[in-house]
Order: sequence, then structure tokens, then C-alpha cells
Amino acid sequence: GYLTFILGIIRLGFLDSVLSRALLRGFISAVAIVIMIEQLLVMFKLSETAAKDGIGHASSSFKTLSILLHILIMLIY
Repeated sequence: GYLTFILGIIRLGFLDSVLSRALLRGFISAVAIVIMIEQLLVMFKLSETAAKDGIGHASSSFKTLSILLHILIMLIY
């Protein structure tokens, strides 16, 4: 939020027209996926487990694999 505010103040809104639409859509989609993965940890109450296992600051792909593994373990038991 602060970065957007600062960019607005120093009038860098023209970057929206310089960067390709596909690049901006890809960036926004990637941000949405990262937020979704972070919320899945909270939704499945795996935040404490993730912190204990040391994946709290891991990459999104590693977090996704961890979530899927925990779901699979829950289904088996």
C-alpha cells in the first residue's frame, strides 16, 4: 500500500501504459496465488505446524507441497 501511495505521489502512473498488459496480468495473478497459499495455511490451521516445521518463510511451491502432504496425511488417518 505504501509503495503504491509513494508511486502515486511521484507521478509514476505512466508505468501502467509502458508495461505490457500481459506482464501486469501475470504479476497480479501471481500475487493472488501467493496470497491464496498463505490463506490456505490459516484455513487448514497449519500455521503453527508450518512455523514448527520451519516452512513459515519457505517458497510458495514448498508451502503448497506441504499443504498437500498434510491434507493427504489427514485423509489417510
